[in-house]
Amino acid sequence: MSSFMDNSWVINTLQIGLPFAAFFLGIIVRKFGLPGPNSPPLRCQILLGLPVSLLIVSPILSVFGGAIHNPPAYLLTLGMMIEQGMLVTETATKHLTDLMEHSGKASPAVSGLRATE
Repeated sequence: MSSFMDNSWVINTLQIGLPFAAFFLGIIVRKFGLPGPNSPPLRCQILLGLPVSLLIVSPILSVFGGAIHNPPAYLLTLGMMIEQGMLVTETATKHLTDLMEHSGKASPAVSGLRATE
């Protein structure tokens, strides 16, 4: 069979690319539709979204393979990715920004370690 007729690349793109695209769509929807007070710039949220999306989307991809042939499950999974993009990235960006602004203070995990030593 010729590689032109082989559509496995389409299925792989749908299984891998669309969940990541949905995650970043969630970031954009949150930024323009429902921005929080003191919302970080979109550029920062997208940059932080790269590693965060690998942590959130990748585990779901293992179960997403079976959902590709079930339209309701497929749409539910994409909706979950949009929702995660809306909620997680802006919050994480704000926490990291606050941590960098108050770099003189030790983080709670480090403070807990020092208290027990």
